[in-house]
Amino acid sequence: FLQKESRVEEHLNQLETKLKEQFSDNDQLIKDIKLTIQEHQSALKAAANAESNQSINDNYEGELSDEEKWKKEKEDEEVRHIRAISENKLPGGAPVIAVLVFACNRVTVSRCLDQLIKNRPSQAQFPIIVSQDCAHKPTAEVIASYGEQLFHIE
Repeated sequence: FLQKESRVEEHLNQLETKLKEQFSDNDQLIKDIKLTIQEHQSALKAAANAESNQSINDNYEGELSDEEKWKKEKEDEEVRHIRAISENKLPGGAPVIAVLVFACNRVTVSRCLDQLIKNRPSQAQFPIIVSQDCAHKPTAEVIASYGEQLFHIE
């Protein structure tokens, strides 16, 4: 009986060590995500400034077209949402750990998303962010079909 108890205690200690390593890894991931968000925000600001300057040159009144306004509002909304995800903690102090999926022109991204959604224990703690780095419309439609279950960045 003591030998079994000793093995159980050893196993618990190993699990505790692994858990601490995972928390450490998650902290690093959160730092990396925050850095990525800052880089993304800088890129969006630069793009918005470039678009704004181009729009002023193209439009004699200096106003953005409806499409340009919509695009800028969407980019601003994406930045605000990602910032909120990275800065929030759940009640009880549990960290929010975003899951980032990169997609381009693969409609089969749905297999990955289905598994992530099925296996994540909490949508609030593990939000899914899908970054699509090309304008492949069929893939964008697949991603959009998940609605509020994830956040889509184009």
